[in-house]
Amino acid sequence: LAQAILAQAISVSCILAHTHFACPHTVRATDLQIATANIQKVSPAMERPVQQEMAPGPESFDLAKRMEQLGLKVDPEPFGCCRCGKCIVVPDNHQAALFFCGQYTGTVKTSGCACIGFFDEARIISMKKYTLDCNKVKVLDLKGNPVLISGVATYRATSAKKPITDVSNPWPGNLCEPDTQSFMELQAQAVLKKVAAQYPYEAPDGQACLLRDTSGIAAQFREELQRQVMDTGCVITAFDLTDLSYAPEIAQAMLQRQQAEATVAARKLVVQAAVHIANDAIVEIGKLGREFDKDVEAGIIRSLLTAIVSTQTATPTMPV
Repeated sequence: LAQAILAQAISVSCILAHTHFACPHTVRATDLQIATANIQKVSPAMERPVQQEMAPGPESFDLAKRMEQLGLKVDPEPFGCCRCGKCIVVPDNHQAALFFCGQYTGTVKTSGCACIGFFDEARIISMKKYTLDCNKVKVLDLKGNPVLISGVATYRATSAKKPITDVSNPWPGNLCEPDTQSFMELQAQAVLKKVAAQYPYEAPDGQACLLRDTSGIAAQFREELQRQVMDTGCVITAFDLTDLSYAPEIAQAMLQRQQAEATVAARKLVVQAAVHIANDAIVEIGKLGREFDKDVEAGIIRSLLTAIVSTQTATPTMPV
């Protein structure tokens, strides 16, 4: 009995040893085969396209690069021997231009509390984005028709010195005198009139016009306004057209012309369709083996054209 128990224990230990050393390799091979099969069964539709993962997002406006293209330079830091006279508070996204006895001495670009000279004067300028609304400016298009055009310009300041020392009333706000149009508003209206005069209100397909080619014309508006307001230290980030219409004095006449053109185009389409229908009818009748003389064929075509082209309901008549 002891020998039998010992033999059984030895056999069990051998089985456990075989399982301990052999099973891991067998299991790993099996798992690898199953994983490979599962990978091969994955549907291509479930895989995410590489282009979608690597697709770049919308590009943001790079102010530093734009300033470099335009040749605009940042203001220098304040300079002087004594900066302990008094303190000023510069809000976030603002800069303070310093003047000593009327002479520009530098710009404080860091928000918070700053120490300046006792006799220094600080002029705080906002660096935020602003919009300028040019509402219903009357211009003449390329054909001389009066047109009402509206646009919105988006701009931001890049210098605290230029709007104070180089331009009077640079843009609407605290730097502009009351009841006075700013330099930016006047230049925007002039640019609208100058650029709009180079294009017709509407034109055939394939030709640039104010009614359809808004993106290209808006880019031209932006570049032209940027050249005009360079002295203010502003960067025009966008100039979009928001409204376009004929002036009231010719709006009724232009509406009638547009209706007439639409009516002519519609009638032309109806006539072309009627001719094709009449021709197809004669061809199909000939395929059925029916033959007509020229007079009967002409009568069929005339009746079909009259019924299709007419704006009123056809009334059949029978000869008696």
